[in-house]
Amino acid sequence: QRDIHLRELVQKLCAAVPNVRLDPAKPADDRVKVMQMLSAPEIVYFLCHGEKDKGETYISIGPHDRDPMHKVTANMLRQWKRSSVNKSAWQHTHPLVLINGCSTAGLRPGLAFDFVSAFADMEASGVIGTEMSVQTTTAFPAAISILRGLATGGQLCPTVREMRWELLAQGDPLGLAYTPYGLADVHVA
Repeated sequence: QRDIHLRELVQKLCAAVPNVRLDPAKPADDRVKVMQMLSAPEIVYFLCHGEKDKGETYISIGPHDRDPMHKVTANMLRQWKRSSVNKSAWQHTHPLVLINGCSTAGLRPGLAFDFVSAFADMEASGVIGTEMSVQTTTAFPAAISILRGLATGGQLCPTVREMRWELLAQGDPLGLAYTPYGLADVHVA
C-alpha cells in the first residue's frame, strides 16, 4: 500500500506543481535512513504508525514490527539534533513536518518529550499530526490534499482546513484528527 500511495502522491503533486521534486524511490524505512533524511530537508513526510511501548511513544517506520531499527522516538530526534542534523540548514529552511500515522501529535500528560516539541526544538516551522487513530482510507487522501495544498502556495492552517472539508465532502469526518502546530500562515517558499 505504501508504494501505491507514494506513486499517487508523486503523480498528483507533479500534476499540480510541475517543478516539485520528490524522491519516493528511497523511502526511509529504518532509523538510520530517517536520520540521514532529516539532515537538511525542506518538507518531511512520515507515513508511519504511532505506537507506544513501555510508556514511551514512537513512530514505527518500514516494516510494522517491533525491531528497534524501525522505531523513532522523540528523544532520538533530540539526540540527532545534537549529532547528525545540519543545524544551519534547519535554521535556514525551517522544514514543515507531516507525521501521518495514528496519534502522532497527541499531546498527553506524562509525556516529557513529544514529537511536536521535538521537531519544534529542531527548528521546524510547523508539525502536522493526528490526535487519534486513522486508517489508510483517511491517511492517504489527507496527505495528498495537505502536500498538494502546501506545494501550490497554501498556508498551513487554511490547507489543513481545506483537507478537512475535502474529506468531509467524501463522507469522512476523520480529517478532523489532523492538527497543525505552527503559525497559521506558514507556507512553502
